[in-house]
Parts: sequence; C-alpha cells; structure tokens
Amino acid sequence: MTTTSPYERQQSARRPPTTAPGAGWDGRTLLACAGLIGSVVFAVWLHLGPGRSLNPVRRTISDYVLVDGGAALFDGSVLCLVIGSAAVLAGLTGSGLTRGSRRTGIPLGAGCMALLLVVLFPTDPPGSPSSVYGLVHRYAGAVAFASLPLTGLLLVDLPRNPTCQGPIRRVRLLSQASAAGVVLFFATHLGATYPDFAGAKLVGSALGLTERLLLCMEIALLYSLADLVRLGRRPGSASRRGGSL
Repeated sequence: MTTTSPYERQQSARRPPTTAPGAGWDGRTLLACAGLIGSVVFAVWLHLGPGRSLNPVRRTISDYVLVDGGAALFDGSVLCLVIGSAAVLAGLTGSGLTRGSRRTGIPLGAGCMALLLVVLFPTDPPGSPSSVYGLVHRYAGAVAFASLPLTGLLLVDLPRNPTCQGPIRRVRLLSQASAAGVVLFFATHLGATYPDFAGAKLVGSALGLTERLLLCMEIALLYSLADLVRLGRRPGSASRRGGSL
C-alpha cells in the first residue's frame, strides 16, 4: 500500500485541474444532439418501413403521412427536430454567442414554431385541391427550411474568437450550402406545383431528392451550431469573455 507525503498532497492541490474531453457538453448541447439523432432515426424508419413503397426522388417526406403508420413516424421525426432546434437556440442565447445581435435567434425561433405547424397541419394528398391545412403546411415548411441557414449567416457575422474559427467556418459553409439548397428546393417545388411551364415537369420530378439533400445539410448545420455552443461554453472561450466569437 502506497502513501502520499504531505508535500506531494500540497503540490497536487496546487496543480490546476485538467479539463476532460467534451467537458463543454452541457445539458442543452446533449439534448440538441439527442433530438437530431432521434429525428434521423424516425426518418430512416419511416423510409424503410411504412413509406418503402413511395418514390423518395419524387415524393416529399410530408407525403409519407398518407400511408398507414407513416403519420406517427413523421410527427416523431419533426418533433425531435423541434427539440433539437430549440435546444440549439437555448444554447446559443444562453452561452452569450448571440450577445450584441439579438436578431440572430429570431429566425431559429420562427423555424421551431413553423415545424410545430407542419405537424399540426398535414399536407394535401397529391393531385387534390389545396386546402387551408395544406397551405399552412406548405408555407410553414418554407419558413422552417429558410430559417436555419439565415440563423447561421447572421451568427457568423458576429465578432470572432480565434479559438472558434474551425466551427465558425463550418457553420458559414453549411449555411451558404443550405441557402443554395433552399433556392433549389423552392425551384423544384414550383416545378411540381406548376408543371405547365417549359421544363417545369422535369425539374419538379426531383422534388423529393432536393428536399432530402437540403434536410441532410440542415441537420449537419444544426449539429455544427451545437458544437459551436459547446466550444463557447469552455472556460476562457467566447461565453466567458464577453460573449463575442
């Protein structure tokens, strides 16, 4: 049995504590990642289970609520995404990363509300006349898609901390890619909605594909924002030095 001398105990007490890997992960960032993972799991289950007979290139994920057993999985995926997005929003505002630019959290908050409307107001069946429910679903989806890249583009304009340059660069690139994806998705949506224009039918046939590519980019963007929150909460980082990046 080894014993520690009083001198060794005194030196150990003076030694600064080490920071364990991942010490910046608090409850909000963990909840954000759990929500994102849950959303992906429900979405994959939806595609491989009730929706396996639908064409993912042509049909949007919202259309999967029309098949037996699809509505519950779709709602679960979207609600998990709401939880993850709300946790990211709470982390951004709580860590001080948006201090000095209150407008940064507004688009993401609007996106969370829009996702809830997407669940409450299901889409119309393909080929049927537009209903109030379907129109609310459509425009709420547009707000939800556009809100996240706007959040990222506003956030990276804040003053920067050199220790966060890597995550900031990823957020910037993913925000720009997601913004381009939003434009592409809206173009294919218009092609599917108004197929009488030249080339519209061909463009609209890729509606489901462009939606899924956009969702993948936005999930990656949300994770990158959660990682930025994690770094912002480390001792000596932005959130402990006035809230600037």
